[in-house]
Amino acid sequence: MDTKQQTAMIEIADVTKSYSGAAGRVDALKGVSLSVDAGQIFGIIGLSGAGKSTLIRCINMLEHPTTGSVKVNGMEMTRLSEKELREARKEIGMIFQHFNLLSSRTVEENVAFPLELSGWKKEDIDVRVNEMLELVGLSDKVGQYPAQLSGGQKQRVGIARALASRPRVLLCDEATSALDPQTTRSILELLQDINRKLNLTIVLITHEMQVVREICHQVAVIEDGLIIEQGEVYDVFTKPSHSTTKEFVSTIMNQELPESLAGETFLTTFEPGCSMLLRIRFYGEATKEPMIATLVKQFNWEISILYGNIDYIQGKPQGTMVISVDAEEGRIQEGLDILQMKGLEVEVIGYVANSLE
Repeated sequence: MDTKQQTAMIEIADVTKSYSGAAGRVDALKGVSLSVDAGQIFGIIGLSGAGKSTLIRCINMLEHPTTGSVKVNGMEMTRLSEKELREARKEIGMIFQHFNLLSSRTVEENVAFPLELSGWKKEDIDVRVNEMLELVGLSDKVGQYPAQLSGGQKQRVGIARALASRPRVLLCDEATSALDPQTTRSILELLQDINRKLNLTIVLITHEMQVVREICHQVAVIEDGLIIEQGEVYDVFTKPSHSTTKEFVSTIMNQELPESLAGETFLTTFEPGCSMLLRIRFYGEATKEPMIATLVKQFNWEISILYGNIDYIQGKPQGTMVISVDAEEGRIQEGLDILQMKGLEVEVIGYVANSLE
């Protein structure tokens, strides 16, 4: 039996969404397919206008797909009546960039609002609201109004409200875009905590790769209404295949040459007396291996380290190093072969007439 099929909480298949505008038809989504496993934090990243907000709104049918299938917990959302859809949406919470709190209601009353609409008893509402405010760390703010809260506190109220009806899925539409970096980190930590405690499936859309790196298990990159790349966050970050994904990754992981080399003119072939410039990328256990020492001892390479950095993604290391190498021509290829045998990515940037030491 297909394990993926068993554990999928959200399944989107060949979804399109078109609008009619003054300039003609606009295709916001062009045959999008993806699957989100139960208990996962799944990131969808793209630039403004890429279609990510339309996609997330198709999950709870705030936008009805033009064609295609959307299943949540095995239920085909596109076939539900309005009454059935209202019931199904109780299992799908949503938080927004601008919080969408009711300014005339207190924190407590904002969290209680969806439960009142669902016909919960007063005593049950009180218990549930207290549970949610404790979960998001706002038990001391019950009587305050949104205007009295910081941006981070407002988003915590939004999270508590979205979770009040015990949903199985939480949709986050640019939930941290209006927050400063420190507050963003605290909200992301809260979402991680909620994901662990409640086994809640979270779909998070963003234009910030740092958000994806912080908490997501899987990521899909959307551009012009198409999913251009998707997979585990570590794999997408360390080996992006599409140019747009590479641009996103480069915003938080330095893949460029150091400034001191940016203006250099490199030769394309080896000449006696040249130094070779190498960029080496290494992943996982390879970050622990003494590769530089091996190259120096075994192949008599003379090495200057020009740049080095290690990042951690989902707790796993990946690193980049730029080195200048002086060695005999024959020994250069031997060293390159060893590096590749060890699973490292090796790029010969070029050769320079004088050593860059």
